[in-house]
Amino acid sequence: MPLILSNRNENIESWMNETRQSIQQTVRDEVLRKIGSNLLLFQQIEGLLKLLLGNSQVQGTSSDMIANQEQRIEEMQGQMMGLLVKKYVEKSFPNLTNPCRDRRIYPCHGYLSHSEPLVIANFMKHNAELSN
Repeated sequence: MPLILSNRNENIESWMNETRQSIQQTVRDEVLRKIGSNLLLFQQIEGLLKLLLGNSQVQGTSSDMIANQEQRIEEMQGQMMGLLVKKYVEKSFPNLTNPCRDRRIYPCHGYLSHSEPLVIANFMKHNAELSN
């Protein structure tokens, strides 16, 4: 009789170990899937920030405007997301440290900088190109 119980206990332990390993693998796979998904989202955000910052400002004479814009776009390509976010915030809120601080003067949901209409137009154009 003890031999039968021993084999049964070994089978139960073996099954529990396999189940535990399966659960661990499932959890590991889910964590890696979510990390990968977030990395892709961050890459997309970084690309959109580069697009927005590279096309958000028009300056120069008629003869060098295109060259200036191409130079800005080229400068944005080598920058990382932290610096891009900083530049975007500085351009969006040039004279404010916290635009939401006083909602009577600057309601957050309605605040736009002078250069954003061009940015929004380019953003919409870029999204239309991506969907085609």
